[in-house]
Amino acid sequence: MKTKEAIEWFKKTFNKHLQAAVRGTPFSVDMLAAIAQQETGYMWAPFVARRLSVKKILALCVGDTLDADKGRTAFPKTKSELLAAPRGDEMFAIARQALEEMAQYVTSYAGAVRNPDKFCHGFGIFQYDLQYFKEDPADPAFFLRKKWVNFAACAAKCVQELRAAMKGLGWANKTMLTDKEKIYVAIAYNTGSRRVDTQGGFKQGHESDGRYYGENIAEYLALAQSISPRAAGSIRKTVAAARLKPPVSAMPEKAHSLLRFGDEGDEVKVLQALLQSQGYFAAAVGGHFQDKTKQAVVYFQQTHLGRDGKPLEVDGEVGDETWWALYHPSGLPQRSHIPAVVPAGLMPMRAKILKVAAAEHQADVHEDPDGSNWGDGVSKYLEEAGSPADCWCCFFWSWCVHRALGKHPFGKPMGSVLATWQQAKMKGWAMDKGGYAPIPGDAFVMLYKDDSGKLKGTGHIGFVLRVDKAKNATVFNTVEGNCGNRVKVGRREMDQSTLVGFINQYPREKKPRRWETGLVRADDVGAEGTR
Repeated sequence: MKTKEAIEWFKKTFNKHLQAAVRGTPFSVDMLAAIAQQETGYMWAPFVARRLSVKKILALCVGDTLDADKGRTAFPKTKSELLAAPRGDEMFAIARQALEEMAQYVTSYAGAVRNPDKFCHGFGIFQYDLQYFKEDPADPAFFLRKKWVNFAACAAKCVQELRAAMKGLGWANKTMLTDKEKIYVAIAYNTGSRRVDTQGGFKQGHESDGRYYGENIAEYLALAQSISPRAAGSIRKTVAAARLKPPVSAMPEKAHSLLRFGDEGDEVKVLQALLQSQGYFAAAVGGHFQDKTKQAVVYFQQTHLGRDGKPLEVDGEVGDETWWALYHPSGLPQRSHIPAVVPAGLMPMRAKILKVAAAEHQADVHEDPDGSNWGDGVSKYLEEAGSPADCWCCFFWSWCVHRALGKHPFGKPMGSVLATWQQAKMKGWAMDKGGYAPIPGDAFVMLYKDDSGKLKGTGHIGFVLRVDKAKNATVFNTVEGNCGNRVKVGRREMDQSTLVGFINQYPREKKPRRWETGLVRADDVGAEGTR
């Protein structure tokens, strides 16, 4: 397989993961493709030609067996040093097994596998080094739980390291990188920032057979860029989109006009870029406020707060409050500071499900990178049926029910709010909000209708956590996924225009006799953590 063919396969196979990983960063899909080709292309390109499964290819992307006798200075220099580290025996067993499995396919590792003290030091398609097993307390799980066989986890880790490399080069505040700067960042990714001369050429980084890391990255980056977006299966981007796609936090906040359907111009481009950087808008930035833009605005409004801490009005128009939220889409400005307090007196099934959802809130599950619809914690909701970059509120609801009860509400994971509502109607579980008193443990359902009253498929779902009163409730607390880019406890009102009703999938528990009512507020927090 020729190098260009290998890179094209890589971009096409992992396109959605790559798009999610680089969204809101100064990096690009082509940059990650170049790094992967340099780090492990010599492994996976032959595997592709042999038609191994993608899962098997990812599992075999391990390498680097050099120890102290060959000049290694980073941990672990030897088997004994690894064994002496906490949980080092577990890590050695994994690293040794990885070497043995890989040697069955790559004959050049046959000599290393004959030495019982040899093991792999590099893991994943981007080759994350085993030194971090000891240096970073958060990283042992990446190795011990074999997260390196999951491409999305590898891509997220690569982006994390590239950000660190940028910081080391003094470029932490850059929101865009030239191709030349991307190559220097890649060299720093390989060799460490202190060893990079950003005024020099590309003969820097690891040298092998007369070629330097930087030279190879330059070649592979150019090859990746020569592959048309259509061939790689990616969304086409305009030059304007490329200019407008830096992280939201880096885009200066300024006053904007009211925007609505049919508007055109530069402000619409800014709007689309902001939505795109947060994972709400997948089309190209073109400056035309049409259906796709309106749907993205609606879903953003359904899942974010305004500056007053209240949910945005869901009308598909972008006024002052929505503009503010677009510039403050996550983190502290989107925190409700409401604790996840499960009410007493619920029937067991309801309490069990809410405790699972509350535990995810307590664990601070959030997107990483921000706006990616992915990240450690979020990815598990999507692994059964979703895809990276999918909106995940419905997957979160379905996952929590499955986690608590051992089965999904409809027998399979659900990712579409509209489809979930329709299925609930068929089963008699859907309760229109008019005349129904929601009960903690129910799912609340929000669906957007166009001016003609037709459902457009844009929706949001989460759990009812508490209600202000058992009958004639006007306000309720929620636990919901994909809200402000995380699992969030919030507060919603019954008269919210897009709230269509509730799902009560507890046929034997429709009327619990007595349960605790009353909302929880920010000033009820005390010592309990909030999200």
